[in-house]
Amino acid sequence: FKLDFETQYENASDKLVIDNVQSTYSLGTLGVKLSSEVNKKFKLTGTYGIGYHPNFKTGISGTHFNGPVLGSLMSIGAEYLLRKNNQHSIGLDYYYSEREVEGDNFRGFRNGQNLTVHSKAKMNLNEIALKYVKKVSQLVEIGGSIGTSFWNFNGSGVVFVDNVQLTKLVTKSNSSPVVSVFTILNAARPMTFSLTRRSYSADEFVESYELKANFAF
Repeated sequence: FKLDFETQYENASDKLVIDNVQSTYSLGTLGVKLSSEVNKKFKLTGTYGIGYHPNFKTGISGTHFNGPVLGSLMSIGAEYLLRKNNQHSIGLDYYYSEREVEGDNFRGFRNGQNLTVHSKAKMNLNEIALKYVKKVSQLVEIGGSIGTSFWNFNGSGVVFVDNVQLTKLVTKSNSSPVVSVFTILNAARPMTFSLTRRSYSADEFVESYELKANFAF
């Protein structure tokens, strides 16, 4: 087994809009990654991280709310090596993740009333991609992957108005291309840096970019 430190930050080009509900899609996490080489061709990975956003924004029926949220990221993955020589390698990657945020102190204002919202959102990703890696030197490898992301979003919001609870639930599923580029530094403590682009077609089209860094302990 191998244990690494991992941090990542994903930010969307605009709010995710589903059934007239707007939600910020932005979260950074800090965590650990556990990996195990089953054999020379097959590797399993798992990641868990937590995060905090001080001013997460959401909106329901034209009313906007903002407040702090706690977030978490859990993922599992599998990598299968198809071909490798001294300079190149090609493989298949599978990646599943659950990204969740929750806040119970969102504040908003409508029709002269101060409103409080408890909000929760979860994005699940199932991705499969073809990966290519080129060895530039003994120290540096570069590569990229292209594949398909199958995503599912679930969100809920509870608005408290004069001791009355109003609840809104939204859900959306779709698929879209996912593209990633990365650099591996094979130092005494190896490091990996990657940039991933995803897109989400809901009520509106939104792009997201994820920066990730992985450092060996």
